[in-house]
This record gives sequence, structure tokens and C-alpha cells, in this order.
Amino acid sequence: MLNINSLKFLSDRQTLYIMITVASIILLIATYCIGYYNQPSKDQVCLDIRQDRDRLQERVFELENQRLKEIVGLEKRIKSVQDQICRERINKFKVDYKSLRCKICNEEPK
Repeated sequence: MLNINSLKFLSDRQTLYIMITVASIILLIATYCIGYYNQPSKDQVCLDIRQDRDRLQERVFELENQRLKEIVGLEKRIKSVQDQICRERINKFKVDYKSLRCKICNEEPK
């Protein structure tokens, strides 16, 4: 081991800077090693990406089905309104036809 006090050619301030520098380097190396070994493996990252992709595809499928159901519901409502409009027009035509027949019948000489 190196005895810091035996370094007579260095001042106390220089010795302190060297100790701080060495401690910082050791801390940086330890931090790098801890971070490097705590990273997930590439297989785990790929698995996570695949799972995320599968969940997103399932969500898109659900949204598409929901949208299709909404469209079918709208089409049914449109068809119902169209049928109602046709019934109203038919009834109006019947009323108009009946009143026209009555007019014609009333105008004929008896």
C-alpha cells in the first residue's frame, strides 16, 4: 500500500486532491459496473418489446371492432329514419290521393 503521508514532495493540498481524484475514479468505475450488470439482457428487452407490440395490436383490434359496431349501429339508425320517411311519404300520398278522388267524385255530375 501507498502511505500518503510518506509523499513528502507533495503538499497537503496536493495530497488531498490526489485522494479525491482516486476516490472519484473508483466511484465512477463502481457506478459503471453496477449500471452495466443491472441492465436487462437483450433477450429480455426483445421480449418486452414483443409483449408491448402484442398488447398494442390487441388494443387496435378492439378499437376497430368498437368502431365497426358503432358504424353498424349508425347504419341501422339511418335505415330506420329512411323507413320512417318513406312511411310518412306513403301516408301523405294516400291522403292526397284520397282527397283528389273525393274532389273528382264531387265534381262529376250526378
